[in-house]
Amino acid sequence: MGTARPLGGRTLRAVLGGRLRGELRPLATLTFAEASARLLSFCFYLVVARILTTAEFGVVRYTIALSLLAFVGLQVIVTGLMRELGASRGDDGAAPTVIGSALAATLVVLAVSLAACLVAGLAGATGSASLPGLLVCLAGLAAFQLYYAVARGLGEPGRAVATYAGGSLAQLLISAGALAVRPTATVALVVFGLSCLVPIAVCEIRRPVLRRLGVSRAVLARLRSLAGPLLVAQLGFMTWLTADQVWVDQTLGDRELGVYGAAKTVSQLFIILPTGVVGWLLPRVAELRATGESAYARRLLFGAAGGLLLATLAVAGVVIAGRSDLLRLLFGSDYAAGAPALTGLALGMVAYAGFVGLTEGAVGWGRPRVYSAGIAVAAVAEVGLLLSLGSDAGASDAAWASAASMAAGLTTVVAILLVRPLRADAR
Repeated sequence: MGTARPLGGRTLRAVLGGRLRGELRPLATLTFAEASARLLSFCFYLVVARILTTAEFGVVRYTIALSLLAFVGLQVIVTGLMRELGASRGDDGAAPTVIGSALAATLVVLAVSLAACLVAGLAGATGSASLPGLLVCLAGLAAFQLYYAVARGLGEPGRAVATYAGGSLAQLLISAGALAVRPTATVALVVFGLSCLVPIAVCEIRRPVLRRLGVSRAVLARLRSLAGPLLVAQLGFMTWLTADQVWVDQTLGDRELGVYGAAKTVSQLFIILPTGVVGWLLPRVAELRATGESAYARRLLFGAAGGLLLATLAVAGVVIAGRSDLLRLLFGSDYAAGAPALTGLALGMVAYAGFVGLTEGAVGWGRPRVYSAGIAVAAVAEVGLLLSLGSDAGASDAAWASAASMAAGLTTVVAILLVRPLRADAR
């Protein structure tokens, strides 16, 4: 028998290359889920816009936007659940306890959020939003996001696709079927909120995961330890995402907001790839850390962040080159004026792609404060830049303020990771 020999450089690269190629399947599946679901959701909005009057459609969009704002606290639990499930992979008995603990926390936070929405609605603070629609949308969003996080945390991309794309398809089909009965805005919102339950029910009938659940004080304690920095991060993200639109609305008026909104809508398509990648990356990094493979986890994290930035830059180049024609084709000739704003917004999303790869990977590593610090800098920088704009500023200036602020956030994250690197012995 021959003696074992250490792996040579070429063999080692082949092994690592094969392992890295093995990571591509769940990554590609989750990205496909994001892309297909967002396309179906876009079609849902088109159908609803044709069913309802312009004013009713405005109520639908505004109500859904409010439900997303009300979901900020619940998003913290969703992110923490993905990390904890990733860290517990390989321990078959741990998942039911992690899921059960997160579900218990979700029910408490959801009850508080629903009560806050109810009080705000009865007090008239929610404006033209449909109060019943808001409550149903928030509850449906909580169910969808929790189950989607379970699928990603467990490393089951098939379940993730069924949950996200299946829910969007159900929304579209039910809405299309409602063409004959001419529903109200509230009915459309109820369809939007409850449709996600259809694929969840199907998945649980075929191969259930929500059974024999338990609650653990230790898991709840770990979720609480993540809650503070992640809540700051979510508030910062919502500020960065919406501050430019608020400035355009308050400063330039409805018409400019509509043109800017078209450019913003196109730029949001850039979020598909980062969302798909981090849905795989965050729990995978947590899993590798838990099994002592920190070196591989670090390489995966920085490789994913760099790949995201380069891929998004390539897409941004194509979009910027044809920005006027793209806006004209999708929204009409009046919206081509948003081309200068789209340039800034597209480049801002390039910075965001690199940012989210690094920060969500850091959350998986166990360092959520990296995300909090970076997005807080981005939010404060954007608000400061917008407030400093002169009276002759236009919508494109708001777009560049958004892009510059995210570049500041990305720079902050890189600086933090240079000063305090991701070390194997750091928790």
